[in-house]
This record gives sequence, C-alpha cells and structure tokens, in this order.
Amino acid sequence: MSTSLPGNPNIQDIKDINEAITKLNSAILTAINLTSRSKLINGNYRKLLPNIVKKITLRNQITKRWQQTYDPRYRRTANRLTNQIRREIRDYDQESWKEWLMSLNQEDNSIYIAARKFSRKYIQIPPILDTDGIKYTPLGKANTFKFSLENSFQNNPEPYDGAHIDEVNRAIRSYIDNPKPSSNIKLTSPQEILSLLKRINPRKATGPDGIPNKALKQIPTNVITFITKICNKCLLCNYFPTIWKTAHVLMFPKPRQNRKLPGNYRPISLLSNIGKKSSKKLSSQD
Repeated sequence: MSTSLPGNPNIQDIKDINEAITKLNSAILTAINLTSRSKLINGNYRKLLPNIVKKITLRNQITKRWQQTYDPRYRRTANRLTNQIRREIRDYDQESWKEWLMSLNQEDNSIYIAARKFSRKYIQIPPILDTDGIKYTPLGKANTFKFSLENSFQNNPEPYDGAHIDEVNRAIRSYIDNPKPSSNIKLTSPQEILSLLKRINPRKATGPDGIPNKALKQIPTNVITFITKICNKCLLCNYFPTIWKTAHVLMFPKPRQNRKLPGNYRPISLLSNIGKKSSKKLSSQD
C-alpha cells in the first residue's frame, strides 16, 4: 500500500470522494490478501508423535500387502498394529489435553478465554414463521426479517404535529442553504486520524467493506494521510459518503422469547470501521 495510494490524492467533489473511498477499500483488501497465508486442511489436523506416525505407515503397508496376497498373517499383524495405534493416540490426546490445561493461567487471560470458549452456547435459529408459511432457507429467513423490520420502523400515525415538522424542515433547509464558511471549519490532521485508529478495538466485527480493525492499526503513513484528505473533503463539501452509511444487519434472538417469531429478534448494524472513525471527526463540528 505504500505505493498504491498517494499520500495527497486529488479530490475535488463528491464524486471524487466516493471514488477515493472505493480505491482505499480495494487497496487495503488487496494488501490483506497478498500478505495472508491460507492452507486448506481436510478435517481436524493434529500433529502426532513420530513413533505413532511410523506405526501408521507400517500398518498401511502391511494392509496393502494383505490386500494383494490375502495372507492371514498380514491381516493379524495389521489388526494388532491398529489396536496399538488407537491406544497410543488415546494416551497422546489425554496427555496433550493435560498439558494444555496446565498451561492456562490468569496472567495472559488464557484461562478466561478457555472458559468462555467452552461455556458459550451455540444458538441455533429454527424455522421462522411468516405470514405465508414457515421459512426454512437462509434466503427465506432473511426476507422474513426484512419485512418484520419494515413493519417495525414506520412513520408515526396521524395526527401529526404539523407546526413542529415545519419548524424542523425550516431549520434543516436553513442549515443546508447557509453552509459554514470553509475558513471556519476545523479540518482534521493525520495525527488525529492516527490517534483514532490506535484506540480502535481489533476484535470488533467488520462491516460491508470487509476491512478488519486489526488491519487498520497497521496501515502505513500514506494511507493515513489519504484518509485525512477524504475526511477534510467531506467537511468542506458538507457530505457524508453513502458507502459509509451502508450496514450489514445481524439478527439476534431476544432472551426467553419464541425464536420462531421474527419479531422476537433484535437487529445489530455493522458499519464500515473506517466510516465509524471518520464520523467521529465529522460529527464533532458545530
């Protein structure tokens, strides 16, 4: 990213702001993919002791010899080795489990992490009851939750307070028609952006852009100045990017409620982590 993003991008208007954010997200995600290692493991991988691995190899060779000759001596030998391997693997697993338990302590919080891992209960989402039937598929459940949220978040019923609505509309229109002079706007600095990024929680979930907080804490200086330029242009243009308003909505069941009813779930919105930090600076303006 040190070369893919300029430290002082040319941003003139709202269109340039949106394009700069798209370029920023793409550069960070590309850097993550290039620096991350992935290894596909079929099944649960565990490293066995060398003597166990040798016995497994020998057992497989003897089994193959029996399949070729059908000599009962090879089969008896293979069965005997199989029983030995099972016992040694069971003893090895028990010893490994004991060593891991003994390694837990309070200083590095490993004992609390282990306790939380084993005490956490998996929440299974049952079929959701909709007005036109029961929904079993993820898409059907998602549509049911969507319609449930639409019904929950609606305009207040009449009678309206027309005078109050007109007053709010006039205040908004006056604010839009009389923007603050650019000379009175306090722009942000790379130091402020860096301070915000240092305070973020690396364990927070990602938003629609897929950029984790852990990656934001490691971005180089040119990316920090790139973000600074975007924030300052948003201040000067009185604009907050639409891409930072988009959120992933997760539905969590309410405690002790019937999980088959869509109204018994509460929504949680996951926004862009960069957008959330930038909004703190933008919202601090008078």
